Amino acid sequence: MVTTLLICVVLGAQDAPLPREALVIRGRGDHPCVTRTAADVNAARQRIEKYAWAREEYESILAEADAWLRESEDYWLGFLPKPGACYAYGFTGCPICNGKTGTWEKANCRWDTPGRVKCDAGHTLPDAEHPDTGEGYRAPDGRIHYFVGQFNAWVTEQWTLHALPSLTQAYALTGEEKYAARAALLLDALASVYAESTSGSWDYPSTPPSGRFARPWYQVARTLVHYVDHYDLLYASPALEQPSLRPGMKRRENIERYLLEDGAYYCYGHCFDGVLHNGHADYMRGALAVGCLLDIPEYIRISVEGPYSIQSMLSNNIDRDGRYYETSPGYAIHARLLYLTFADPLRNLRSAEYPAGLNLYDDPRFVSAVLLPESQLLCAGLLPNFGDMAPNVRHTPPPERPSSTVDANFLERLYAMTSDPGVRANYGAALLRLVGGDLDAHRSAAKYRNWLFWHAAGPPDTVAAPAPALERRVNGSWVAGMKGLALLRDGRQTALLRYGPSLNHGDPDDLALQYYADGYEWTYDLGYGLGSTHCHVGWASSTVSHCLVTVDEQNQLGADGSGGSLHFFADLPRLKAVQASSELSYTEQGVTRYRRTVALVDGAYLVDMFEVGGGTRHDYGFAGLGEQFSPVGVPALENREGSLAEGVAWGQQVGADGDIKGYPNKPYWNPPPGNGYGFFYNVRQGQPEPVWGGQWAMAGKHPATFHALLAGDTAEAVFATGPGLYPRLPEAQCLLARRTGENLQSIFLAVYESVPEKETRQVLSVRRIGSTCLEIERTDGRVDVIATGACEADSALGQLAFSGDFAYLTGTKGAATEVQTVGCASLLLDGATVDEGPGEFTAQVDAVDADTCTVVLDQEVPDIGPGDVAVFSNPLYSRTTAYHVLSVDGRRLVLQASTLNLGAGRVQSVPDAQTLLSDIPHEYARSVKRHTTQFFDGKGIQGEQGGSGRIVSTEHGPPLKLIVDPTKAFQVGERLVYRDIMPGDTVRIPRIQYAQLQTS
Repeated sequence: MVTTLLICVVLGAQDAPLPREALVIRGRGDHPCVTRTAADVNAARQRIEKYAWAREEYESILAEADAWLRESEDYWLGFLPKPGACYAYGFTGCPICNGKTGTWEKANCRWDTPGRVKCDAGHTLPDAEHPDTGEGYRAPDGRIHYFVGQFNAWVTEQWTLHALPSLTQAYALTGEEKYAARAALLLDALASVYAESTSGSWDYPSTPPSGRFARPWYQVARTLVHYVDHYDLLYASPALEQPSLRPGMKRRENIERYLLEDGAYYCYGHCFDGVLHNGHADYMRGALAVGCLLDIPEYIRISVEGPYSIQSMLSNNIDRDGRYYETSPGYAIHARLLYLTFADPLRNLRSAEYPAGLNLYDDPRFVSAVLLPESQLLCAGLLPNFGDMAPNVRHTPPPERPSSTVDANFLERLYAMTSDPGVRANYGAALLRLVGGDLDAHRSAAKYRNWLFWHAAGPPDTVAAPAPALERRVNGSWVAGMKGLALLRDGRQTALLRYGPSLNHGDPDDLALQYYADGYEWTYDLGYGLGSTHCHVGWASSTVSHCLVTVDEQNQLGADGSGGSLHFFADLPRLKAVQASSELSYTEQGVTRYRRTVALVDGAYLVDMFEVGGGTRHDYGFAGLGEQFSPVGVPALENREGSLAEGVAWGQQVGADGDIKGYPNKPYWNPPPGNGYGFFYNVRQGQPEPVWGGQWAMAGKHPATFHALLAGDTAEAVFATGPGLYPRLPEAQCLLARRTGENLQSIFLAVYESVPEKETRQVLSVRRIGSTCLEIERTDGRVDVIATGACEADSALGQLAFSGDFAYLTGTKGAATEVQTVGCASLLLDGATVDEGPGEFTAQVDAVDADTCTVVLDQEVPDIGPGDVAVFSNPLYSRTTAYHVLSVDGRRLVLQASTLNLGAGRVQSVPDAQTLLSDIPHEYARSVKRHTTQFFDGKGIQGEQGGSGRIVSTEHGPPLKLIVDPTKAFQVGERLVYRDIMPGDTVRIPRIQYAQLQTS
């Protein structure tokens, strides 16, 4: 009910920002009032007396504040950059040795060497050979180094993130004006040049440059919210009535007008860009913070009620499983942290329109987004790094129990801020369990200790595990059906298959596989640093650098369409298996089959089966992580000059900044031919044996070896090296199985195994015994047989005949002892029936209740296990949609989800009977390559005034264009919801069977 009410308030939003002079500023009478209140200050004082960790934080605040009092006012003002001065990140580093010089507040600068920066090799710049008078030094290679700009950025960031927080908080806690006087001086100084410093960092890749101080574009909000907090705590001090550095003003007027209002209007102007991504959330929170501080109704209205508001973001960016839409776990966590910064100001808001504020901590969609989001996604202790996220190149041992400081932060906030006492108790119990029972120790070491200092609730009374459905997502295997992500967990190994659409901050890598075991991500995703570097754009973001099949040497998503369908998912005692397809990824190449089956078997190894139809060249492979690499099963290898692209070889020309040497100042350049193949080097090719592959070894304190054995259709073996994202990162040791031919049909079969140094391999040999059937002989004498689809084969366990989704048999030669099947219609071994159908339950949907996540079917549901996956389909849809089953009651199927809707919209206009324009964006409609995903094709659409129909197609916009097949006309202003499941859909739940067999 709460979610529905929050979605419905978007009616009546404007489409463009008001002129600045038209904004009403009413002013707040109570301060502090944004992220802290007077009650919070009093509570913090009480915590100091009660908890050692709070006393530590208090002493830390005072110690840092006192450090900023030690020099004179003139001393500190001497570092203030002039209006319009240069600011810089420092991406290019040292021109002498290519060493790093740090960034912004972490730049290697000192107060006693003003205007200079030192690299990690000790070179202090500028110097006589590398002069910089304030606008940078252009090196002989054409790159520009902004040494003075780095120092200027360091100054403003030090004041913003270190001096002002400690000084203003010390003032709030002690009331001593000495802290307020110094804080007011620095805040006024920043305000005296803020509105004139409009380019952001000069080395940030944007045209035109824009921002405030060092912060470009949306990052303006990231410091603006701090300025709001500083001023809010400082508000009552008489130090603000002193004359300003800006002539003719007092400090209060200068700070409010030329810093807070200026920054807020900058952010406000970008709040109408027609997008809902994380950068938009930054802009919106900047405007909201100032709106709450100064009671500016328009800023609050757009943040809560507008088409691009936090409500729209929660409705359309957070899916039914609590997953955030952007195809990057790092950005997903970052966006959730941004959403947190809406919650406290809105909870503390007191205005004519919102006299009691708005508590997002009680909103179900907000809660689903921040309740253990990282723990649900961890892969053997590692956060997967698909899309734009830093690479995993270090050993990270799997934890003994799930642990996440990120999730603990979220739980602390839910525990402190939710209004329902019973719900609060549940959050507290889950928090205590997550931190291992010692909450004080956790709080003492927490990076967010300062927030806890002001807001933490008292210690919980009990420890408790999450609800069983949530617990399965933390510790077991599961599917995120809307995001299109399958997570297979089996002891020390985890596999992640991403079959959903590749959206913002993703790569063209639909159906990519990531394999984690023994503390390593063996299928090395090259990751992300600065998104504009040549190595990132041309290599790390290419399809061929990922673990999948590249068709015709082309990147995926060259045309409309992205993502695909789940076919089955199973979590059995010794088998975790999933199958998905995504033909839309290669529509431009006419691909008719693009299907992958992945299974983790017995905690020992992974099986990968990839079927491709269409195109003329199929390259199955991946970039592997290994300090040493050895080919296996290829008797003779021929070295090839250059790369795998004719006439170019970029891989060994990557500079320290990630750009190709000799091509300076060309952000986002994609080196030709633009498909990543020009980045391979040390290329070796040969004709392999029937079973072949490679070994990747990691040494050091945690030695382990990764083995990949391929046994699919005949292919050429290609081994090559690829660069890491930057030269300081490990190279990638790459393997490709290459097949060519007209209207090519390929089946690639592979077995992956990770082996720590002190353990022995469990896979002795691999043999292909059918088109999609493998026999794996184990070192302990057991034999495993893996089959998918229809298969007849002569195996060491006997003559096999299988029809169904998936089968796993194990035993000794001539005698199967155990069988696990998914969707089995028939399984015969030496003519005897081992398993038989029905292999699935199928039914038609009669009715749907989106709020209770219940579907009513045309027949009773058989006894199925909680957590089994139901797959819904319709010929009108571009893909299936999958849900875990929560419970069954006769014909009623209750699904594990927060909603059965895909999001919300609002009719801006109705150009014709088949066309709607919605002013609320939905980012699932647009792929990372800016084509339509076809995600909504065939889905239902329902309006609050009775308009209804099905979506035929979408065009992202803004505004979002919906071509519909209406059953009842829609009205302008009508609010919409997009239905994921409709009456008439078909549901399929494959039967999952586990049995031990008697042997004679």
